[in-house]
Amino acid sequence: MSAPPFNPEYAPPCIIPSVFAIIQDKQKIRLKGVNVRGNLRILQNGECDMQGGTGVWATYTVHKVGTSSIKLQNIGDDRHYLRIAPDFKLDGIGTGGKWTIFEIVNVGPGTFFLQSEAHKQEGRTVFVAYDGAGKPVQNASSGFPFVLEIA
Repeated sequence: MSAPPFNPEYAPPCIIPSVFAIIQDKQKIRLKGVNVRGNLRILQNGECDMQGGTGVWATYTVHKVGTSSIKLQNIGDDRHYLRIAPDFKLDGIGTGGKWTIFEIVNVGPGTFFLQSEAHKQEGRTVFVAYDGAGKPVQNASSGFPFVLEIA
């Protein structure tokens, strides 16, 4: 039995180094699931899942934006960025525009959520999230966090 999903809106502030402060611009990273085996990957058709290993489809180049946000460019196809589209669908076919910018929300030592900046500006709280079975959750306001893995 896995732990229940965590809702970051109710998280106490963490006095730990932020994930944003740890990563460097242009650094290669992977997003490891907390309660599932595998990393977030973009499949060749643009869909996402949590079944990635350590290869190019589960590895991203970080592009820092501002003081707490990032874009994640896929290594397997550098034309593709992780995004939450206007219809709230998580996919890997972003082109680097506003739907691909994510604020890093720290929830514990080395654990974090990625919150959509574009949806936040529209008054919505939408996260890159996955369920207990490792499936992407669409229009997610809660879920399981990620652990940063430096590639």
